[in-house]
Amino acid sequence: MTSPTRTPLPGTDGPEEPAPVRRPDEQGRGSGGDGAPPAAPTAPQRSLWWRFGFPVTMVALVVAIPVLVWAGVQVLLDSNDGRLVPRITDPTAPGWEAIVEPTPSELVMTVDASNELQGLAVLILSGDTSGAVLQVPVETIVTLPIGEVTLSYLWFALGEDAVRDNVSALLNLSFTDTQVIRPEQWTALLAPVSPLAINSPDAAVGPDGQILFPRGSIGVPAEQVSTFLGAIGPDETDLARLVRVESFWRAWITATGAAGLQSVPQPVEQGLGRFLGALGAGQVRFVTLPVTQASPGPPELYRPQPEAIDATIAELVPFPAGPPGGRTTLRVLDSTGRLDHGTTAAVTLGAASGQVEVIGNAPVFGDPVSQIIYFDDADLAAAERMRAALGVGELVRSEERSAVQVTVVLGEDGFGVPGIEPPAGTTSAASGFGGSGG
Repeated sequence: MTSPTRTPLPGTDGPEEPAPVRRPDEQGRGSGGDGAPPAAPTAPQRSLWWRFGFPVTMVALVVAIPVLVWAGVQVLLDSNDGRLVPRITDPTAPGWEAIVEPTPSELVMTVDASNELQGLAVLILSGDTSGAVLQVPVETIVTLPIGEVTLSYLWFALGEDAVRDNVSALLNLSFTDTQVIRPEQWTALLAPVSPLAINSPDAAVGPDGQILFPRGSIGVPAEQVSTFLGAIGPDETDLARLVRVESFWRAWITATGAAGLQSVPQPVEQGLGRFLGALGAGQVRFVTLPVTQASPGPPELYRPQPEAIDATIAELVPFPAGPPGGRTTLRVLDSTGRLDHGTTAAVTLGAASGQVEVIGNAPVFGDPVSQIIYFDDADLAAAERMRAALGVGELVRSEERSAVQVTVVLGEDGFGVPGIEPPAGTTSAASGFGGSGG
């Protein structure tokens, strides 16, 4: 075996000689290299730290453990969030509470063969077999620190996460799932119902004016769906195209409902399969995001209408959850025993940018006046907004910190107020647990 060569260092005439490596038995010899025997080893000296400091510290830590445990228990018992209470399982009893699960929603992004953003749709399950499809124009303008850009530009510049986060902020709604569908994926997704029977409201025209799909009842093979969804004529606006895209969603959901769960392309417990399976068996609303024209095309740009968007989300999403900091977290409690644990009031509060996390019964029944309770002065404006949404009640500042920003306790003054008194025969389906205080 040959020895490895070494590249000469600059300014030398040959390879650099490696420094000699001492063997273990050569360590400690005299510096002069005369072979003198090594000096006799000396016994290691313990430092004062190891002789005195370390034992004293260990004793102090052992003594401190019971003190720290006692202090931690006191903090837990004094905390409103951590107080241990008996489990209450009777939904009619004072103190019963239930965690509210947010309304499921999925953002679906469709992409064309050029990897450009083609469509945005939010699938919503407002009930077990009811929901909505909300379409968002890809040329909708959003505001970033650098200025105004469109969602289609965000996809091009920053990708999926940026689009998801900005649509979430636009709707003040966080999504249960997000899915990107590319042209090659449509074949597998639609195979059970292909060709898809679509009642197209108008002809799908290409950029050169050529008719790609005629108006009326047509059968679109799965591999041509991406072309159908992206077709837009030279004089056609994107909002007009979305009317045709809506016909696709209607057709797919209807076909899924008719064919049964075996036609759902993914597991029905999660993702797109969950939404298609539920919507295919129920009632579905089809809505386009409220926007106004910001500039003529092509492409035509759109400016969102915040108040109309808030109203739309309130209609479609009974229990919304927003992005971090987007909504006021709430506990809604019924002190009358007859207001359905605050369920209907929770929907009203959700429409006022509330995020209801707990509903249930107040610790004590019989409050004549509703209370909107807050702890932090920073949440006063949010509490006032909740009171305005209900139209009744009084603001109360609490000294007890809570896991939510605002607690609403519904009193007798809630009867007869629209949005608070439940319709006859309604009940709450939330699962309960023991709770107290607010």
